[in-house]
Amino acid sequence: MASLLASDYLLASTRVLLDDCSDHPVMHDIFAQLDAAGFDVYINPVNEGAQSFVTAISLSSDQSDFICYLDDDVAIKPDLLRTLHQSYLTIEKDQAVPRDKLLLTGFHCDPDHSVEGRHATLVDYGTYVEKFSCGGVSYFFHRELIDTVVSAWRRDLDWGVVDAMHQKSGKIFAIKPSLIEHIGEVGLHSMPENYDRAVDF
Repeated sequence: MASLLASDYLLASTRVLLDDCSDHPVMHDIFAQLDAAGFDVYINPVNEGAQSFVTAISLSSDQSDFICYLDDDVAIKPDLLRTLHQSYLTIEKDQAVPRDKLLLTGFHCDPDHSVEGRHATLVDYGTYVEKFSCGGVSYFFHRELIDTVVSAWRRDLDWGVVDAMHQKSGKIFAIKPSLIEHIGEVGLHSMPENYDRAVDF
């Protein structure tokens, strides 16, 4: 939370925090701090698990041209939003990728330290790389891609999104150096001895 509040999050027109029906008492203090910092705090009435991603996207998608999704177990750089937006526009122009086929992440995962050696780099362009895949820890995309991302996530979570991008001849890119680090050792696909980390945070 400290890195989030030290970032340029106020550039976002809509700032949403979704709690997936947590019963941990410390969360109430966190909600109060983030509410005071300008976030709209929503609490799911039931635990949706990984599908809470869909709810989080729906809470902001009607009001935003760009969506920046962050998982709760990350640390971020102070210039996250500014850099993601500028990089998106650069990639869109340089690579001539339509907005409904462009998915960007601020998390350049090291394949040697990722689960099952996934997320290989296909092409290195210096300030960004084209990836075979990316995990659901962080997404930045235009609203024209929302339907693809949401329907694919409902089907098979982040790997559903990867498959959908491939099926529509889309492109997945990651920023260099990483703007995001995955700090959660325990999660849906994470274990202390083997979890996705950035190569260059």
